[in-house]
Amino acid sequence: AVAALFPASLRPVASLRLGKSIGSPTEGKLIGGAHLREAPHLRILPSHAAGDVRWGVEPLVQAIDRAARAVRAKYPDSVASIGHLSRAGGGEIDRHRSHESGRDADIAFYVRSRNGKTLIPDALTQFRENGAAAHWKGAFFDDAKTWTFIQSLVSDPQARVTHIFIASHLRRRLL
Repeated sequence: AVAALFPASLRPVASLRLGKSIGSPTEGKLIGGAHLREAPHLRILPSHAAGDVRWGVEPLVQAIDRAARAVRAKYPDSVASIGHLSRAGGGEIDRHRSHESGRDADIAFYVRSRNGKTLIPDALTQFRENGAAAHWKGAFFDDAKTWTFIQSLVSDPQARVTHIFIASHLRRRLL
């Protein structure tokens, strides 16, 4: 099972106001990227907070923020949990083959309790086919919030998502 909704690869639209991605997600760098900042609707996973690895091209950073806002607007108790993007200047990151050029992100799935209460993960969480978290008793994949996030992200007019990596059993749940 894939632990994160992403890495998602992004192909920026033509006009970038901030940030230039050079090379590929696996062999690249980032010049003048945008910084993803925490807000009431968005937080950095504690397991991914060290090293300030939350830089990306502006369309990616803003698309993540807008998607998290869209979920929060529909589900007021929601908070998106974000893992790694890229370093301020891009380049290699431990435990990743990509994340070098500011065009991909690790985004945690939304999580709920059995009765629907929002749960906030400390790290990326794996889920079984039945939606139960593999290593977090009482936690479940939140289909509705995760779908709202994905729908907002892929329909964002300022960014073009080219890939979303997700375990096939979770993909089936969402579709």
